[in-house]
Amino acid sequence: MSESWNKYDKEALADPQPGDYWNELFSWHCFVVGRDGDQVMTLSGNGQEFPRDGEPRVQTLKEFQQWLSYGNIPGTWAHCGERGVNVEGWMDDKFETKVVIIDPEADTDE
Repeated sequence: MSESWNKYDKEALADPQPGDYWNELFSWHCFVVGRDGDQVMTLSGNGQEFPRDGEPRVQTLKEFQQWLSYGNIPGTWAHCGERGVNVEGWMDDKFETKVVIIDPEADTDE
């Protein structure tokens, strides 16, 4: 692995941003489609489907980093092939925001 790839992977792993594209052997595995503080939202797959059809995942930053990293040696099993891919609207297609309004006056004993 060249030093430039290693540096690129480290940057994307330390600070994942929407549009980061992770692949292994030229087959996509993960697109970062959202980031909210410590939460990383991705669409993951095995390269057999279109990226926008990937499985939605929400992980903490640490979980995301552990998922892409080898267990006991430095480095990642996938590589960040590109940053800044246009993923506009991808998150809306797969992630649902749910809002629950709690009425403090409501009787919760029933």
